[in-house]
Amino acid sequence: MNERIIQRRQDYFNALERLKEAYQKHLKGEEKIEEKNITEYEEKFHIAINDDLNMPSAMSIAWEVAKETRKSKDFAKLLEKFDTVLGLEISKNEKKEKLPEEIEKLIQERKEARKNKNWEKSDELRDLIQSKGYIWIIFYFICYFFYSREFFSIVICWQW
Repeated sequence: MNERIIQRRQDYFNALERLKEAYQKHLKGEEKIEEKNITEYEEKFHIAINDDLNMPSAMSIAWEVAKETRKSKDFAKLLEKFDTVLGLEISKNEKKEKLPEEIEKLIQERKEARKNKNWEKSDELRDLIQSKGYIWIIFYFICYFFYSREFFSIVICWQW
């Protein structure tokens, strides 16, 4: 896959993570915000959306709210409201989990085996990974998902 595409995808995930972090900070905030400030942001957002779904402009309004130095639950609620249109699921709290080093090494070995077209070894490594409690699911041929029975969560590993 093209390096620029990979970088853009990573930039997107990094920006989304920063937006979620800003939302979480606002959730913990205690400042009271005047209703007129909230209304101003809402109006700007609605103008952007009503301008033929001008999403870049709408996102810039969401970022303005996220970057507010005054931390407030009011801003968190406003971001949630914006998110009903944006669909970024900023309120969804995902726990990230790293794969154990042993599994990472097995994945790399399997990747090499596939690169060298050693399908038998590749299958053996896949079975070994599964025997250690990780289920291998290929999704659109660009990413692998592992489900760990031990942690009951999904870990995503991008394979390029």
